[in-house]
Formats: sequence, structure tokens, C-alpha cells
Amino acid sequence: MPTIRAIRPTDIIPLMAFFRNGSRREVTAQVWPEVQGEANTRVVRDLFRQLVVHPGGSSQAWVCTADWGIHGLAIARSRAGKLAWDVQDLFVAEGALPAGVDLLEHAAAEVARKGARRVFIATSADGSMSKLARQAGFVHYTSEVLFAIKLRAPLAAGSVRPARPRLRQDEHALFQLYNAAVPCKVRFAEAVTMEEWASLDKGSRPWAPRLGGSSQHFVWDDQSEMAGWLQLSFGSRSQHVALLVHPSHAEATEEMVQYSLSQASHKAPIYVSARDYQPELISALEKMEFARVAEYMVFAREMTARVPSRALVPARA
Repeated sequence: MPTIRAIRPTDIIPLMAFFRNGSRREVTAQVWPEVQGEANTRVVRDLFRQLVVHPGGSSQAWVCTADWGIHGLAIARSRAGKLAWDVQDLFVAEGALPAGVDLLEHAAAEVARKGARRVFIATSADGSMSKLARQAGFVHYTSEVLFAIKLRAPLAAGSVRPARPRLRQDEHALFQLYNAAVPCKVRFAEAVTMEEWASLDKGSRPWAPRLGGSSQHFVWDDQSEMAGWLQLSFGSRSQHVALLVHPSHAEATEEMVQYSLSQASHKAPIYVSARDYQPELISALEKMEFARVAEYMVFAREMTARVPSRALVPARA
């Protein structure tokens, strides 16, 4: 019978044979920055960190083994606050697809012991690999399109309304923006409370103002509400834009995209993620001649049960 366990240093040689085998299947989608060919580098780095540098840290890895070797490999990584985890990589051998379901169930159970409330996984939109996520109890709650563009020269912000750097005091207003711009179904799958929302950031620690770093945060604030939020992230060979626009400011979406481009470098491709509940963003990107690169299905598995709060009601005579 196949056995699932944490990865060991002695697995290095079997894993090398597993990755050399051309019949292995990748269940997880190649989201940014993997689309730029950085996936193999990150997988090797995560495995090295798990085995040598920080065993038991924010990155966890498990293998499914049997008599003839490794059937599958799963790598999960915590988000900021460790309330949410991502299954970043899931590989299974051809002919051993049930190992993928077993690995997902095992990974969910293990991170739940560490206090995780949710586990996420993204698969390609063709549906062939998404069946494994559903069989492991994951629910498809949104879809995402990745767009890309390569600027020929630096782009000036021009007359578009500029954003300002995100500040600590913006937290509550940004959480209100999240509640206004994101459908209830998605919020229930991702974050219901402000604590859970703050834990959605994919950084190694909760967001805080800092100089430098691999990402920059900007906001557009109105007198009464937060109009938009921008996260610009930098990879080794590309850049990524995440944008959230308040529904009452949807007409400013294209200007916000233009400002995002003005803050990025023209020397590397720029990727933008747009979800199915962001039609204005998708329309603006297509109008600006962004190319569609990939489409994903995003799944979540909730590890905690929500209990309705008790309330006092008038007693009837």
C-alpha cells in the first residue's frame, strides 16, 4: 500500500528519478511567477529549505511512496499569519492519480494541526486535474485569468489619478473595500473576518510598511471610502500586478491599470491577474492589448466549522 510521509534527505535520489520521469503529471497550475520558467528553481529551493535549512517551517513537503518508488510529491506553504496555506506544487506519477487525492487530504490534515483555517490550490482550467482537488474535499469558488504585456519603453502616469503608498491606518478601509468588491461566495471561501483577510497576503509575514522588498502596495482613497488597491510584485524575470477596485469607482479601472504600468519596469514582462468577478478589469486589459497567458480554477478547503453566535431574544409569555 502507498505510504504518505514527510520528505526526508534520503528521498533526494528517488525524487531526482521522479522528476526525470516524463510521465509525471503536474496537478497545480503554473501561476505567476512560474509562467516565466521559475517553477523548477522554486521547487528545488523549497525542497532544500524543507530538508536542510528550516525543517518544519512555513514550507512543508510530503511524498507518496510505494514499492517501486515515489508516486507523488506535495509542497504546501503558509501565507502571512499561517491561518491560510497554499498547495503550491502537486506532482503525481502517471497511472497513480489517486496518490494526488491522498496527498491533498494528508496535507490538509497536517496544516490543520498547525492552526490553518483554509487551504488553497489552483489548477489549470481544462478540468482534467481539477477532479483530484474535488475528490479531496476542495471547493471551486472562483476562476482567474492571467494577462501579460511587455512595454517597449517606460510608461508615464500622465494625467491619471496617482495612488499613494499603503499605510498602517488603511487596514480597516481596505477590509471594507474587500467586502464591497469581492462577492459573498468568494469572501466566505477566503476570509470572513478582518484577521482572516489580513492573513491572505502571500508574504512570509503580515503586511507592514517597509523599505524595499519584493512587493509594493498602493491605494486610491476617496473622502468617504477606499477606491482601489494595487500590489506590484517583482520576480527574478517578471512583475505581477494585483488590483482591486471598488464597484462605485469601476469607471476608473483603466486609469488604475495605466498607473500600475507606470510603476513597473519596461525591462521585464508585466503580468496581471483578473478574476471572474472583475469584468471591468478584464475589459480594460483586453482594450489595452494585454495577452491572455493562462486560466486557472481556484479551490479552497475550509478546515474549521463555523458556529452561529448566540443572541438574546425577547422571551414569549
